Amino acid sequence: METINLFALAGVVAAIFHTCAYFLIQLDIIKPTHYSTLFLNLGGSVLFLISLSESFNIGSFLIQCCWFCIGITALYRKLKASYYSARSNVMA
Repeated sequence: METINLFALAGVVAAIFHTCAYFLIQLDIIKPTHYSTLFLNLGGSVLFLISLSESFNIGSFLIQCCWFCIGITALYRKLKASYYSARSNVMA
């Protein structure tokens, strides 16, 4: 029986993260802009990038870099909106 290495395990966990985020959105359990969705997608892309360090694939690398940048942008926008919302509540 073949043992799984840490890079392969990172890829499996990444696939679980991405799939869980999508599945929970489809069931209307969480919204696409919820922090848990953002972190599942970001964590998934980071883990995929780690898994690619063992067996590199340029297509997978590019899509995960894009996925990571989109996730960072969404997280930044959410944090920025929360910050300004909290500031406007304090000033009111």
